[in-house]
Amino acid sequence: MNPMWLGRVMKGKLVVKHYFVLPQNHHLPSGGNLYNSFLIRALKNKGVPLSTGSFDQILKVVRKNIRMRIWVDSLCLPRLPLLLGSTRSKQCIFLIVHHLPSFEPDLSHTRFKMRTDQEKKILSRINGFLVTSSYVKELLRERGFEKKIFVVVPPALCLNPHRKKERPKEFKGMMAANLIAQKGILDLLKSLEKEVRPGDDFIINIAGRDDIEPDYARACLEYIGSSSLLKESIHFLGFLKLKQMEELYATSSVFISASKMETYGMAVKEALAYGLPVLAYNGGYVRTHLQSGANGYLCSTFSELARKCVQFIRNPGELKSLSEQTEKSNRNRGYTWKKAAGMFIHKTSRLIEDS
Repeated sequence: MNPMWLGRVMKGKLVVKHYFVLPQNHHLPSGGNLYNSFLIRALKNKGVPLSTGSFDQILKVVRKNIRMRIWVDSLCLPRLPLLLGSTRSKQCIFLIVHHLPSFEPDLSHTRFKMRTDQEKKILSRINGFLVTSSYVKELLRERGFEKKIFVVVPPALCLNPHRKKERPKEFKGMMAANLIAQKGILDLLKSLEKEVRPGDDFIINIAGRDDIEPDYARACLEYIGSSSLLKESIHFLGFLKLKQMEELYATSSVFISASKMETYGMAVKEALAYGLPVLAYNGGYVRTHLQSGANGYLCSTFSELARKCVQFIRNPGELKSLSEQTEKSNRNRGYTWKKAAGMFIHKTSRLIEDS
């Protein structure tokens, strides 16, 4: 991805170049990486002049003082001061906010203040943010960035919900979550073990990576393996490709989210598009996707989430009824990545005109 073409002239007017700075492991599956990939592809399909590259590449490019809008993934936040010290007058920097250290749940007051103070030192110097929801916009405003420019572009579906297969009658749950502490999987496992009984018939498949926080991932897998109540019912599938994820959505009967903090909840949105009811921990923006009793339930504790799972495990008729309600309430109105790209273009056009 060598950034050679940095702009073009149309009728004597320079078209501003967008440059997306991607994290080192941008090709690996995560919500942020998928968002970046699909949005960039849609922008290219619309003919938007843009380049993508690593942090080291952008440090070389900015020296040329070419008019650019630079969009930096939030995983690159620790290195952002290097870029801020190198940019020129014709270049503006925006942070693509998928997550920030201060967003992490369960922070003590001291650690929260320390992280927000660290972020303010860096983010007070950028021009604005690309965010996936109004929820993130408000979080940033609460941290003192209300005067920054906000470009709000929600994600579209990364999968193509095809005709649903016959839903299994039993509780066949799925989770789409990397094994990291923020996703709350170990908390849910511990709560489930307290609630299930021998003879409870259920399956929960977990699709995700185990290489991001290997110690945490190991603790999750060891906990499953050591539990006589869980080891035959909970299966870690590892990383699945998009086609494999489509099959998993289509052959499951319920989606479970134990995430402690979601800035959007792309997997929850995908599950609902497939007609899957969702049982979720109330973490971040997830609450916006759910209507209690219509397409799922929101739980305030992991114990409550585990009890709700067990309720449907033991009452398949209730799960069937909830599935039927979810199918009726599915409001996937055709928002696509093409429309997301159009929204991005519309909301950034004024930035270009004012430059």
